[in-house]
Amino acid sequence: MAAAGRLTSVDFEIFGLVQGVFFRKHTQIQAKALGLVGWCLNTRHNTVQGQVQGPNAKIIEMYERLVEIKRQSTIKHYES
Repeated sequence: MAAAGRLTSVDFEIFGLVQGVFFRKHTQIQAKALGLVGWCLNTRHNTVQGQVQGPNAKIIEMYERLVEIKRQSTIKHYES
């Protein structure tokens, strides 16, 4: 794993009930709060794909927040 202060870029895809439930907006709010940049979009396969960039420690925290979202919703699984 990269050093805590190093910049990292991670691609992700979230599966499950993630469209029409403000998942992308929630992801944007969480990333902005952590000072991260990136993008996410709905796919025609009913998933959300995205990329997040920033310091490695903040990327790890974003991952933990996505895991928490997963616990609170009907997300089946995610890939990064």
